[in-house]
Amino acid sequence: MRQVISSSLFTGASFSVNTDHSIEAIKSIPGAIAIYPIYFVPGPESFENYMPTGRKSNNQIDSIIAHKLTGVDQVHKELKNFGKGVRIAIIDSGIDYYHPALGGCFGPDCKVAFGYGTHVAGILAANATEVLQTDYSPIEPFLGVAPQATIGSYRVFGCSGNGTTTGRDESISIGIIVFILCMHIVLDLITAAIYRAFEDKADIITMSIGSVGGYAEGSIGIAVQRVSEAGVYVISSMGNEGREGLQTGATPAIAKDVIAVASVDNSYEAKLYLIVPNGEKIFYKSGVAYGGWRSTVNSTIVVNDPQPTASDGCSGPSKPVSGAVVLYAFSTTDTCDSSVRCNKAAAEGAIGCLLYNISSIIGSSIIPSGSISLDDGWSIITMVTENPSAMFTFTNLLELIPTVSE
Repeated sequence: MRQVISSSLFTGASFSVNTDHSIEAIKSIPGAIAIYPIYFVPGPESFENYMPTGRKSNNQIDSIIAHKLTGVDQVHKELKNFGKGVRIAIIDSGIDYYHPALGGCFGPDCKVAFGYGTHVAGILAANATEVLQTDYSPIEPFLGVAPQATIGSYRVFGCSGNGTTTGRDESISIGIIVFILCMHIVLDLITAAIYRAFEDKADIITMSIGSVGGYAEGSIGIAVQRVSEAGVYVISSMGNEGREGLQTGATPAIAKDVIAVASVDNSYEAKLYLIVPNGEKIFYKSGVAYGGWRSTVNSTIVVNDPQPTASDGCSGPSKPVSGAVVLYAFSTTDTCDSSVRCNKAAAEGAIGCLLYNISSIIGSSIIPSGSISLDDGWSIITMVTENPSAMFTFTNLLELIPTVSE
């Protein structure tokens, strides 16, 4: 037996058999009224781990830009509404409820009080205005959307990020409502979590979960529909399935009465750039901590290692970098993040820091930082190898360039 779901809205169960089977035979079981397939649902992507080394003071707290775009800042400022009394259930990969911005505890009188993604919880309800612990202190103090709300966590994804068992299991799950396990164990867990959150009296259920389907009649679709009709707001991501075709939506976001959340990408993107000695432009993305260059600066570039190995720069610059911009290589096996190496460069007198072979970085909290592509990194290495005194112009100027939506 895998899951037994007993809710005022639904009664069902799932279990596995490992022998040859017939759908008709399962449908003939007394009490079985429907059979639903179970699909693999991918988990959320992880983020670069980093430890901030700089922090704004509390009197510098400003609404994050997303709050300004969505009107949350006005709800906080004018209505003084911070979500007090609202119970929000997060069905995701679990919550680090030890995080001080999330209350630091679990249970009655805690912010995370009921149920079974820290990232999602932070957006919803973090209060990171007084977090001083080094491991948790943000670069900039901030408030989530509803910092006084009560959070429930329902973990359906495993440590591997997909909520599945390993290997192939062509079994069948049966019950009053019958689940067919096609490949991985996922949808029955999510379905159970939806009904459990409802029984735990959640006012809002949010899920950053979805799979390409196109139909709202599956077990999850029916679950969110029944919960919505019972008065609970259900919010689900529309998915990242643009490559699957025009107007492709994800389940359960396509279910009736569910608030489906999606985003679109612009056809053009405004990018910062630097100018190389021959006058060509190389586009860069500014680091999160300090940002990019705030004015036009002419400088040489010191390549830390023209033939880099893993963890390039983690021990600090390998050569003098005072008064120059240092260039490091990124690899997926590095033992430190961008903030470590860029801040070590700053301590040695560098006036800027670039990493290549990575799309975005945290960077230094002291000096300008940025990320560039692998090809652009090698282009700079070639130029510097030929002329170590070559001057590069770093700008805070933007240029619109075509972008391909993912």
